[in-house]
Amino acid sequence: METFVYSIIHDGSRVLVFKKRGYGRFFKRQPVPELPDPSQYPRLHGADSYCFPGGAVEPAEEGHYRRAALRELWEETGLPQNNYTIDGAYYREIDAEPSGTMFGMGCFFRCSPEDLDTLYAYIKDQLYRANGVHWNEPDCLVQDNELKSVAIVPFDNLPGTYFASTPETRWFMEFIDKYKMGL
Repeated sequence: METFVYSIIHDGSRVLVFKKRGYGRFFKRQPVPELPDPSQYPRLHGADSYCFPGGAVEPAEEGHYRRAALRELWEETGLPQNNYTIDGAYYREIDAEPSGTMFGMGCFFRCSPEDLDTLYAYIKDQLYRANGVHWNEPDCLVQDNELKSVAIVPFDNLPGTYFASTPETRWFMEFIDKYKMGL
């Protein structure tokens, strides 16, 4: 069973929510070969929907979900892995019931409202660079071009209009609801 982690950054009342791109232009800092028609690019999983940074746990990270979540956060947002605002934050893992061949782990990082605002501004700038012509410059730290934008959303609005409840997303709704009950 493959394990996936998702990084949820919040301040207790607000949370960073991301919008996924339709397709990525670079992965692991390597450009995707140019195609004459953008519709020919393979669509990203969850393309054009709201999401949290996340992905598969690598074999060396199995059981180390915090480390995997920080790596995914760095790859997709450019936020340095040694960012102590996140790494030192109150942290809680919430798992969901296994669904077929997948197991989801929500990694919740709670920080101060001021830190959330600072992280939002930093990530917004990094995504601007990654989605523009500046992606290959040294000050763009995004590794995988998967995210289009970031917003600060009241926690009470989740799942709401951001995340539609479907049989495929039941596990995701489950750990959001479990976490909200514990706030």
